Amino acid sequence: MLRVLPSILLAGFLAFMGTVVVMSNQGKEIALFRLFAGIPHFDKIGHFLLMGIASFLAVFALSPRLKTPVRKGALFVTMGVGLFVSMEELSQVFFASRTFSPADLLCSLLGVAIFGALAARWVLALDKNPR
Repeated sequence: MLRVLPSILLAGFLAFMGTVVVMSNQGKEIALFRLFAGIPHFDKIGHFLLMGIASFLAVFALSPRLKTPVRKGALFVTMGVGLFVSMEELSQVFFASRTFSPADLLCSLLGVAIFGALAARWVLALDKNPR
């Protein structure tokens, strides 16, 4: 069970993020985010944390399963998450209810890089057979 737990957490988080993206694209308000609306720069902090958590979970769940050295696998996974996040941010120009922001993209990518690096270090520390 512990071996599949990171994958389960990743799938659940991606389902949550997918729901957030779809609701935002449809112009629907997300009640959970109203709780934090009064926090200064909440939007930027949210991008950093949410995309960072996605990167952490992806690296933790996927990089040990790749047939590459863990460091290389973690880099590939982090780059993939960064590409996906960039595409999602850039896609906002096609939705009237969304507003593309370079600052949001920067915060998202910083979260991806920092949390991805933290996960890579953790995976390396736990790796019994460093490759």
